[in-house]
Amino acid sequence: MTTTVTAPTTGIFERNISVIQRRWPHLAAQIVDATPAEDFELVMSPQHVPTARYRGRWMASRHRPLEEATRLADQIDLVDSATVVVSGFGLGYHVQLLSERMRLTGVVICFESDVRLLRRVFELIDHSEWLESANIILVTNASDRGSLGDDLRNLESILLMGTAFLEPPAHRERLAESYTAFLNNFSQHVTACETTLMTTLVRSHDTIRNLLLNIRPYAIGAGIEDLRDAAAGAPAVVVSAGPSLHKTIGHLAQPGVRDRCVIIAVQTALRPLLEAGVKPHYVTALDYHELSRRFYEELDPDDVTDITLIADPKVHPSVVQTWPGPVRVCASPFIDALLGDVARPMGEIRAGATVAHLALYVALHLGCRTIALTGQDLGYPDGLYYAPGTAIHRVWAPELNPFNTIAMMEWERIVRLRQHLHQALDHDGKTIYTDAQMVTYLRHFEADFARYRQDGITIVDATEGGVRKQHVDVQPLASFLDAHATTDLSSLPVPPPDADRRGSATSSSESIRFAMAFGRFARMRAPRTG
Repeated sequence: MTTTVTAPTTGIFERNISVIQRRWPHLAAQIVDATPAEDFELVMSPQHVPTARYRGRWMASRHRPLEEATRLADQIDLVDSATVVVSGFGLGYHVQLLSERMRLTGVVICFESDVRLLRRVFELIDHSEWLESANIILVTNASDRGSLGDDLRNLESILLMGTAFLEPPAHRERLAESYTAFLNNFSQHVTACETTLMTTLVRSHDTIRNLLLNIRPYAIGAGIEDLRDAAAGAPAVVVSAGPSLHKTIGHLAQPGVRDRCVIIAVQTALRPLLEAGVKPHYVTALDYHELSRRFYEELDPDDVTDITLIADPKVHPSVVQTWPGPVRVCASPFIDALLGDVARPMGEIRAGATVAHLALYVALHLGCRTIALTGQDLGYPDGLYYAPGTAIHRVWAPELNPFNTIAMMEWERIVRLRQHLHQALDHDGKTIYTDAQMVTYLRHFEADFARYRQDGITIVDATEGGVRKQHVDVQPLASFLDAHATTDLSSLPVPPPDADRRGSATSSSESIRFAMAFGRFARMRAPRTG
C-alpha cells in the first residue's frame, strides 16, 4: 500500500539547484523560471523511497522503484558503450544508477523535455549528492543544436566509443515526438564529431610538419598576447567569403566604417574586400595546404601595410612567407615545449575548425563583445559556392570559355558533393543546400554561440543569406553598423617589423632562441643508445 508523502521538503530544491547552477547554468535558469508541474502526486513506496504519479501515469514503479531502476540499468552493457542516451528523467532513480555505475568512464545523456516536471522532482527528491559528481548531461530542448554541442564539448572521443539507448516504458509515450527530434539532433552531432576527429587524424602529419617549419617566424616573430582586450567594448565584423558577401560588402566600404569597428576577414575574402576598397584590420589563416599561398600572390605590399595577418601556427609555411605585410602568430603548446625556457607568451586562443572560427576567436581575444558575421553562408544560396572575386576564381580563370563559365564551375563543385548534400533552412525559412562538412562547421559555431549568449556576448548574423543559425540575433549589416559602430576605435597595437621571417638577419637574442628550439627538436629526434 502506498501513502502520500507529507514530509517537509525545505532545502531540497535549494540543494539540487545549487549543484545544477554550478554545473549547468542554462539548465538551472530554465528550472528556476518554470512553474512546478501540476497533477503530480508523490507517494511513499513499500521500499521506503518516494514514487510518483504524474497526469495519471506512474513515473516509476509504484511498489519497487529501486528494483525497477536496477532492471533498466542492467539492460546497458557499459563495456561496449561509453555513452548512454536515456529517454526521460522521471524521478531520476534509473539515471542515478547508470551514472554511479559508469562513474567517469563515460557519459549519460538524459533527455527530458518537461522542465515543469524537473522543477517538481527537484523540489521533492534530493539528487544533489550524486549530481555533483556524475558525468551526466541533461537536455531539455530537442532541437537546440548549440546547447547540445556546448554541453558535449570536449567529450567527442567518448561519443565515438559506442552509444546505448535506454527508453523506460514510463516515458516512451510521454516523450515520443520530442525524443525522436532529439535523436535526430544527437545523431547529427555524432556525425559532426566523426568528421572532426577524422580530419584531425588525417591532418596530424601535416600539423606536425607545418608546426616545425613555422618555428622560425614563431620563435622570433610577433604573437597576439598584446592584442588581448586591445579593442575592449568595440564592435567587430567577421567577414567570410560566402556567396552572400556581395550583398553586404558595400556597407563596409562606406567612409569611416574601418575607424569605428574592427574588421577581421578570412583569407579567401581578402581580395574581394580590397577590390571593394575595404581594408580589414586583420586577416586570418590556418589552411594546411600550399595552395593557400595563392590567396596572397601578386598582392601589392602598399595595400596591406596596415593589415595584419594572424596565422595559426599549423598553417602552411608558404602562407607566412608569401604575405607581404605584418604577421602575428598564435600560441602553440607544441612549439613552446621545443623552446622551453626561452618561450614567450604568444597569446593563446582556441583552435579554430576554419579560418572563420579563428577570426571569431580573434575578435573575442581583442575584447569585442558585439560581433557581426557577414558572408558566413555555410551553404549554397542560388547554387553558388564562393563570393565573386575570390582567389579560387583566379585559379579557375585559364579554364573559362563560353562553354565553361564561373557559374558552371561553381555548380559542378557543389554537385561533386552530391552524396554529402543536406537540405536546410535559410534565414528566410526557404530550403537551401549545404553539405556534411558545412553542417559540422555550423554545429561548432552554434555550440560557441550558445556559450557566448550565456556570457553576455552578442553574436549577430548579418550575412543576409545562407543557413539559419541558432543563438544569434539576425540583423542587416547596415543596421548593425548604424547601431554599434558609432565611436572611433582606440589605436590597435602594431607588431614590430619582422623582416627575418623572409630570410634576413636576426638579432643575437633571436638567433639564440631559434637555435635552441631546433636543438631541442634534434635531441627529441635523436635515436636512443645504451
